[in-house]
Amino acid sequence: MKQSAFVVTLTFVAMISAFLIYEFVFGNPANFADFAAKGTKHVALDGNLLALAYIAGPIVAVLLGLSIMVIAVIIERTLSLRKAAGKQPIPKFFKAVIDQIRSGNINEAVTLCDKQRGSVANVLKSALTRYQEGMMPSEEPNPEKVDLSFQLNKICVYKADDNGAVYEKLSELEK
Repeated sequence: MKQSAFVVTLTFVAMISAFLIYEFVFGNPANFADFAAKGTKHVALDGNLLALAYIAGPIVAVLLGLSIMVIAVIIERTLSLRKAAGKQPIPKFFKAVIDQIRSGNINEAVTLCDKQRGSVANVLKSALTRYQEGMMPSEEPNPEKVDLSFQLNKICVYKADDNGAVYEKLSELEK
């Protein structure tokens, strides 16, 4: 689902759910001492926090809706980040790819990237594919054209923290 559609849908669902909880759970007549006698909802039973929340007013429904939205966004982001990590732990994946690169099996390293299926694997696959393209001779040499495209001569794999700060060089492969 597109992010904007998710946010709009979430807003409507959260606010409607919050209003229904406010009216039918917090505003339940069993929470009030004066409902049986007068039919009003102004005096909460002793110690009944749901009735106190209802008496506080409709702002409680808005705050409840925002709380529902926060919880839903946290869950959605957690699921997205887990999916982006791939199938196996990244250090184990890096070790397998580096071993394949060191043994000269670039195609096998690309296959490992396909199996991992994460954002890190996609970036590494792109670099390996570009490296392979640079190693292959061109099909039609044309001396009239000057090739100004980027040539990948070296692949370096670095270990970085969550903020992107590089602190260790894991591997280097030269053409």
